[in-house]
Amino acid sequence: MHNLDWSHFTFLDHLIGLAILVGYLALVFFLPLALITAPFWISSVRKAGR
Repeated sequence: MHNLDWSHFTFLDHLIGLAILVGYLALVFFLPLALITAPFWISSVRKAGR
C-alpha cells in the first residue's frame, strides 16, 4: 500500500500544480470562446488594417 503523505509536496509543487490547473481551465474555457468569436475579431482586424 502506498500512503500519500502531503508533507512530501513542497510549495513549488503546489505552484506548478496550480499553474497547470489554471492553464488547463483557461484552455478549456477560452479556446472555444476564441473559436466562436474568431470571425468577428478577424474581420475587425482586417477593417482596422485598411
